[in-house]
Amino acid sequence: MTSFGFATICFSICLIVALLFQLQLGMKKDSILIEPFPKVRLRSPLQNFLSALRQRMNILMELHQLPITNFLMSSQGKAIAVVRLERLADYYSALMKEKEKPIENRLEVEIAGSKKIVRASFEKNGVKIMYSASIVLDEEGQVLTSHSDVAKILIQVLDGESQRVNAVRSRKEYIESLKNLASKYGIEVLTAK
Repeated sequence: MTSFGFATICFSICLIVALLFQLQLGMKKDSILIEPFPKVRLRSPLQNFLSALRQRMNILMELHQLPITNFLMSSQGKAIAVVRLERLADYYSALMKEKEKPIENRLEVEIAGSKKIVRASFEKNGVKIMYSASIVLDEEGQVLTSHSDVAKILIQVLDGESQRVNAVRSRKEYIESLKNLASKYGIEVLTAK
């Protein structure tokens, strides 16, 4: 037997043994398909724009279920929609819907050893979702008759509930006290128009 014949027989035996091992291992594992040339799709700028618009509309439809105070759309450079939520619970429900935790900007105030969130925001696919502790002064809502009413409203706002105060029927000194304390803690005081 020549060396070429011997090499051929050894190669055949090794190949058969390798195929038998591969067959036994192959029954336990799934095969992996490797594509040497990935599929490439070309998209026009119009398709990119429509896709981004569709994503934003899906997000806005998702947020439509939440009570939104303000909705702003800026046109400077990159278009970013800003959705402002009144309640901290609504903000957290929008935050929890995210699969990955987004980068969140927070402003907290420490009162009597506990931290209260005054402002918080995160961005989701070009839509900025934000919460800001706020008090709305209008013709409806709670009437301020004492300093304890002012304290109750501030506590409720710092606990994440937006409050309305009747600016017409409340005494001016209590409204001024409310404004001063709100500015001290970073709470927005809005006037309804």
